[in-house]
Amino acid sequence: TTTTTTRTTLTQLRAGASSSPDSKNTIPPPPPPTNLSLVKFYFPCLALWISGPLLSLVDTSFIGLSAKAGAVGAAGSAAQ
Repeated sequence: TTTTTTRTTLTQLRAGASSSPDSKNTIPPPPPPTNLSLVKFYFPCLALWISGPLLSLVDTSFIGLSAKAGAVGAAGSAAQ
């Protein structure tokens, strides 16, 4: 009986799930994402994706302007 109670409780906690078709204790599923919420998620992800190679390029160009060719090669192997 404890297992049955636990299963019923877990079923009721899932969004949109119900133990019976006419149960009123269910949580409705979340609404689909809006375009604005997707854009708010997209741009920070894009910035994180671009920042790694961009910082590596800045490091390599700075070392290339201020050091010898061996240092540029060492910076390239350290970036990986």
